[in-house]
Amino acid sequence: MALLQPVYSIILNQIYKLTGKIPYQIRYGIMFIWLIALEILLIIGYSTDFLAIKVSLNERAIAGGITLIIFCIFSIKGPLKRVQWSLGFSSIWFIFALLMLLSGFDHAVGDGYRLSGWIILLGFPCLAFIWNNRGDYEVLYRLVSKAICVVSVAYFLFCLIIQPEQASLDRYTGTIDNPNTLGLMAVSGIISASYLFTSTKNYRWIFSISFGTSVTLGVYSVSRNAIITILLLLIVISIYMCRVFKYKGYSIRVSIKRYILGVLGFTVISLLCIIIFGMGMSSEKNIVSAASLEPTKEINLAHWKSAAEVTADSAVGPEKNPLKERFTTEGKDLNSFSAGRVEIWKAYIQQLNLKGNDIKGSEFPIGDTSSKYLAAHNVYLEISYRSGIIAGLLFLIFVLIAAIKALCCLFRRKEYKEYDLFIIMAIGAYGCTSLFESLVHPFSRSIVFLFYLAVIPFLAKPSAIKKDRDA
Repeated sequence: MALLQPVYSIILNQIYKLTGKIPYQIRYGIMFIWLIALEILLIIGYSTDFLAIKVSLNERAIAGGITLIIFCIFSIKGPLKRVQWSLGFSSIWFIFALLMLLSGFDHAVGDGYRLSGWIILLGFPCLAFIWNNRGDYEVLYRLVSKAICVVSVAYFLFCLIIQPEQASLDRYTGTIDNPNTLGLMAVSGIISASYLFTSTKNYRWIFSISFGTSVTLGVYSVSRNAIITILLLLIVISIYMCRVFKYKGYSIRVSIKRYILGVLGFTVISLLCIIIFGMGMSSEKNIVSAASLEPTKEINLAHWKSAAEVTADSAVGPEKNPLKERFTTEGKDLNSFSAGRVEIWKAYIQQLNLKGNDIKGSEFPIGDTSSKYLAAHNVYLEISYRSGIIAGLLFLIFVLIAAIKALCCLFRRKEYKEYDLFIIMAIGAYGCTSLFESLVHPFSRSIVFLFYLAVIPFLAKPSAIKKDRDA
């Protein structure tokens, strides 16, 4: 990665001679508007059935690449100097990204995968180089968080007013094709709203509402992965705030008072959002009759039931509680409880190798059917299957190191930084959700994008950044 810095410096310093003349507020506004457009595009990409528009992963990767270019061009705040990378962490990133990219030239790795390799190999390190020079990571994190909050609240209101019809009667999806994706979108909204609430003094009531709307969408999605991640995030936020109160020298009485007020405020707002959304969902406009359900298409067995199965479930016996049904273990083995993931993981593990697999020719015998390529529902298995075991292990090590660094930010900080909570939540949430979802592409879902932004400060040695900035 160090070899890339002279190239970045020459190109970007020339660009800064032009962009430096543009007022920073305008540059900031351009980045903010583009981020909102990107978030909307990601929603559209997973609303194929509702909108009858298909946005491929390759097209999303292109949009993401343009996003990084825009950010790199308009983020430069002054002449860029050499940054001393953290050798171990940056080397693992570089080798993993290189293997991911090279595998795409050897065999078919899937839509958008090779382009994502370029983005991870060259795009994010360039952005990291710029922001490691700047050091004010909180500006970047606030910008991204605000865009996500705006889109999250707007999407909540859209679903409340329009009430899109549901393809699945037992789980809410909004316009999204998959309720688990809606749950991941809610997780990103909670990270963004929580960070903005704790790091700013103005407009906190807006961020509280954004938090409540995201919690509502997460609960209604009945995504176990998302709900468990949300609960873990709440624990992390509580620990972080308690430690910050202690760091600031607040008395125990003041700390408890602030904590209780914060918990009560978020709880009340979240409950209000859930109740309001529930009242909207109970209207006749949102009810779909069994006759209106079209025959199912070829779908992922790990996510969906057929329309006939859903109709039969709702027609027999008392009304079921989807949340209770999803979390109960009664009458289920491990594979059933995991929605078929255990069986899928076994099928993947049996086909792992050093080189990676051509996914166009892949077939996975799941149960009594022979299904074509299915997602691994685990990012490390997904990468190992496509790009080889070494690439998968390297990425696993990379995430583990990032998680350890995030935990150090939470428990071992002598001086808390304003952006610490964003890093802790983004890395923690990605670590949890990536165990059960194939979150490979940086611009497939917001949670992946947040993860790659969160690890940027860890790519450079803090002492080197401080020395360069003070020079």
